[in-house]
Amino acid sequence: MELQELELEIELEQLEVEIQRLEREWQIEPEQVLEEAFVLAEQDDDEISEPNSEEERELEMELQELELEELEVELQRLEREWQIEPEQNGEDALFTNSPEMAYDASGSSPTISPNAPLQFGVELLSWTSVNDITKDGGIIKKVLKEGEEWERENPKDLDEVIVKFEAHLEDKTLVAKSDPVEFTVKEGYFCPALAKAVKTMKKAEKVLLTVKPQYGFGDKGKPASGDEGAVPPNATLHITLELVSWRTVSELTDDQKVIKKILKEGEGDERPNEGAFVTVKLIGKLQDGKEFLKKGHAGGEEPFAFKTDKEQVIEGLDRAVVTMKKGEIAVVIIAPEYGFGSSESQQELAVVPPNSTLYYEIELVSFVKDKESWDMNTLNKMEAAVKEGPVPSAGTDNPSAQVWRTPGD
Repeated sequence: MELQELELEIELEQLEVEIQRLEREWQIEPEQVLEEAFVLAEQDDDEISEPNSEEERELEMELQELELEELEVELQRLEREWQIEPEQNGEDALFTNSPEMAYDASGSSPTISPNAPLQFGVELLSWTSVNDITKDGGIIKKVLKEGEEWERENPKDLDEVIVKFEAHLEDKTLVAKSDPVEFTVKEGYFCPALAKAVKTMKKAEKVLLTVKPQYGFGDKGKPASGDEGAVPPNATLHITLELVSWRTVSELTDDQKVIKKILKEGEGDERPNEGAFVTVKLIGKLQDGKEFLKKGHAGGEEPFAFKTDKEQVIEGLDRAVVTMKKGEIAVVIIAPEYGFGSSESQQELAVVPPNSTLYYEIELVSFVKDKESWDMNTLNKMEAAVKEGPVPSAGTDNPSAQVWRTPGD
């Protein structure tokens, strides 16, 4: 019976210590913590009176069990409410171990008596995040340097990443080392592990990867090549990987024929809507790099202006601009179906041959959003229709039509 009492007292002490820590850490008032819970008065062992009978002893144990249950419920509520993680950097904690979790009845002569509870004061100085990326133990990631905290996203399959890495065998033999190297995540580089790892990383993050053979070079290994050493069959690799930066690449059409690659992020979260008045700087190139258009780049030249979704520019440009933020610079690759199609088109600096894939560098200088239809009354809608007027066809004196529209439209 005495042992059971001791165990209950230890459990109560542990919960009291934990709740006191939570109160200190989150600055919770005591009345908040135990408003509806049973509060134990702190008493020294010599102040606790011994029960006079077996019935009193059992009654006291029942009361202690009830107190323990109430404190456990309150502790769980606090952890849910404040979303408290296990120990955090710099935390001091007091751990009380029951005899069963310490040296039990045997003790440890001469310093620890039999059946003695033990208390440990612990301070967590630091910790390192370790992640099983593939959930099968095939790629274990240990963070050596945290990435930029403000970065909310990770690279995706289409994105282009720039990384630095070193790969070693388990015996420390260097098998590969790179200066900054660029690759598309989907296509990968060196071994499958790199592409999988960068999709979990933030800009400037540096990690150590432990890579099992199935995500390295498998049972075939890799022969030496150039500056890279050989990787034996079924070899585990240790790769230090740093994500220097990346460019976001997105498909703007379901058929993957308009691709946008962001070179410089824009400001805020607002983007042009359909019918917005936009001003842009543009450079248009053919697949061989020949420029056929340049707007807003010559000294003092005003940016090019148009309204979105009004057929004033080719469809690929329309689709790209409404995905951009103010100040954003992007390269947009446009297949013929969303460009000038199967017709030849005379542009400002050169002729665009039939069925040409187009490459535009676009900077969104500014935009004014159009009123959404649900914000317009009947008069607003009539005025908007009059202002738009008919769409000019190619071959008129309208410069934007001559530059952008496909002849014959």
